Amino acid sequence: MSARRRGQIWMLPVVLVCIGSAPASASEPSASAFGAQVAMTLVGQPPSNVGPLASSNTAGPNSATVPSATTVPEILTASTLVTIADLNAGSNTASASSTNVTLPVLSMLGPVTALNIQASCSATAGAITGSATFTNFTLGPLGVIGEHQPINTTAPISIAVVGQIGTLTLNEQISNPDGSLTVNALHLHLPGPYTGQGDVVVSSVTCGAGAIFLDSFEKTTPANAVCEARANNSAGKLVECMRNYPLWQHLVAFQQIADANPGPDGHPSRTLGEPGYLASVNYVAALMTAAGYNVTVQQYTFPYANFTATPSFGEVSPTASSYALKTDWNPATYSGSGDVTATVQPVGGIVIPASPDPSSSSGCSPGDFAGFTPGNIALIQRGTCTATAKVANAQAAGAAGVIMFNEGNPGRTGTQEWVYLDGYNPPSIPVALSSYAVGAALYSQAQSGNPVVHLAISTVLDPARTDYNVIADSPFGDPNRIVVLDAHLDAIYGAGILDNASGSATILEVGLKMAHTPTTNRLRYVWFGGEELGIYGSAYYTQALSAADAQKIVFDLDSDVTATPNFDTLIADPANSPYAPDFPPNVVPGSQVGNNYFEEYFLANALPYAWSSNDGTDSWSFSWIGVPNSGILTGQDCCKAQWEADYFGGYTGNYEGHIPSFDGGFVDRAFLWGDNIDNNNVDVLESTSKAYAYVAWKLANDATLAANPTPPLGPYRAPKAQRLPRQATDR
Repeated sequence: MSARRRGQIWMLPVVLVCIGSAPASASEPSASAFGAQVAMTLVGQPPSNVGPLASSNTAGPNSATVPSATTVPEILTASTLVTIADLNAGSNTASASSTNVTLPVLSMLGPVTALNIQASCSATAGAITGSATFTNFTLGPLGVIGEHQPINTTAPISIAVVGQIGTLTLNEQISNPDGSLTVNALHLHLPGPYTGQGDVVVSSVTCGAGAIFLDSFEKTTPANAVCEARANNSAGKLVECMRNYPLWQHLVAFQQIADANPGPDGHPSRTLGEPGYLASVNYVAALMTAAGYNVTVQQYTFPYANFTATPSFGEVSPTASSYALKTDWNPATYSGSGDVTATVQPVGGIVIPASPDPSSSSGCSPGDFAGFTPGNIALIQRGTCTATAKVANAQAAGAAGVIMFNEGNPGRTGTQEWVYLDGYNPPSIPVALSSYAVGAALYSQAQSGNPVVHLAISTVLDPARTDYNVIADSPFGDPNRIVVLDAHLDAIYGAGILDNASGSATILEVGLKMAHTPTTNRLRYVWFGGEELGIYGSAYYTQALSAADAQKIVFDLDSDVTATPNFDTLIADPANSPYAPDFPPNVVPGSQVGNNYFEEYFLANALPYAWSSNDGTDSWSFSWIGVPNSGILTGQDCCKAQWEADYFGGYTGNYEGHIPSFDGGFVDRAFLWGDNIDNNNVDVLESTSKAYAYVAWKLANDATLAANPTPPLGPYRAPKAQRLPRQATDR
């Protein structure tokens, strides 16, 4: 999801999952494993529901690795999780290994740590066996315990005065009703009310028939294969088939794609315009083709940018210091490359001290560079004109680099983010965006001397990089009445699993579960590229439609970020966009149909909800061509307010990333590479996907949806700055 405005928020209630129970049954032998799962609520804290992490099974993927495992700092930490599930002739095996495990939730006992905790199992026609192995496992006052423990070794967890508060079971082995065997190497259960309530499982495997981990809700639903083969001819049938395990497996696949396709900086990547994104396109296209959809891959070009190394910026003299990335400064998107050590020279028009209201026009005129010494680094204040104009004037004056500092007015003092230069005509010099404090200090030094700084930014720029949209049409429904279900498939700053592999998985599961379901209106699934740098994919798709084809689209439903750990979930309503008065007149009233279906679902299930804008989502592109739209999202970045935490639960601060924290999260912060699979919550993913599936089914079978009345497209083509909202924020 690109930068956007936010509205109020609704919350999904969290149900504690019994993670030590038996998996669902299936007819054929299989094996599965996961590394860790937490479903626990500590006293005075919101619920923590993480995992299952590093899931694998014989149906695929057959192995999984989480190199930097999810940590719930107060409950469980682990450095690496690895699982393998194999189906061989006459047998199936599974193993799960968790390294550097600690249980802070048991800190009252002293250190509870293990170098490694492993579970394994094997099933043949004659027998099923399982075991657990513990390496350097220290259990509080009991000290280091043995490498092998008898089956179902149970240790009571007790504290002074209160007495027993829970149980720790090692080598827990469960014989399931379908004949399979589950081995949980470690299972901590706290029944409450002291300390907390819930379960932690570390290293779990299952072998035998139907050995796929499913939570307690999934045990009441049809098998996944049944869901994909049958006609889900009611909203209820589709909703019950939206389950956490298959949804999570798509996230696992996208993480594996990112790991196998590092970006130019060497980190796992599904960033738009890179091999990891194309591999994601191929993954989705292959699944939808196999399910019977008519799949096309649409190509377009966009201005690509990425960094090849972490940039640096610091003062050399008169006071040597380093400026902190993200805190003191950021490189501009579409900055040129350069490794420059040079004198800082302020340009004309700087207003220091800053006025109460924005007033600086520093760098907006070539005259501001009168007397500028070529080879120096230009110090420019934000304000009045775009960063693109300021940088162009600086480069024309011979600057070796640019420091553009924030203006200093209320709300314009900190480090600037999401400032995009002109990607079609990028500068050739490095551009730093600093806080007001950094810029004002350099300006002050320049009044009496010649401060020297070092600025190093290394980028890859391509004004015409090829990118892709995946379009999959159902064979069912009226081809003249099309409901589009969309998500953006691209990432930014790394793997992009929350933003937006999660939303992509949501519509992918709807598609796979609707593959054999006749509908009134035709469903078209679209995974857009280019969203993160300015909704390029959806802008291209909508603007390339003929008037006749645009009129056939009766509704668009967006899925953008659906698995936020510290989640808030919003209905994206175009009525809340500041551009709503400029949308074609049918868009806002027509969008209420989808909004009402969301309300219908939430009210029927006693779930609270609230509203947001569609700004920054791909639905925004559909608004400009007269297509009503709605959508759902669960939040990202920072900051969740106290009233939100009171109303919805969770913590104030980050929606994702480090929780609790106010550092801004992982999704939209460069050089952190943290939006990986452990930045997602599987229960939120399932719950949000169910709501989306309900609305998708209702729209697919709503015969009252009106044809788009907006031919020709010309009068409603948005100005470029409106179609690409990130680039309109650099003044």
